[in-house]
Amino acid sequence: MQINRLEEIRLKQELDEEIAIWRPVVNGILTYSEACEMHPRDLAKANILVDRMIKEQKQAANKSGGK
Repeated sequence: MQINRLEEIRLKQELDEEIAIWRPVVNGILTYSEACEMHPRDLAKANILVDRMIKEQKQAANKSGGK
């Protein structure tokens, strides 16, 4: 099956949007309904918060593992 370049770009964009919705949900920041209703800018902010949480968790794990 051959997908033209434009279709491939559209599918990638849809996948990126789905990931943007699910990351805060899976990490307990938002409910799925809240994530679906959010403005894209606010959803991006929620994803930044998830990134920070993951970074802090990794740092805490590294500190406790090094003791």
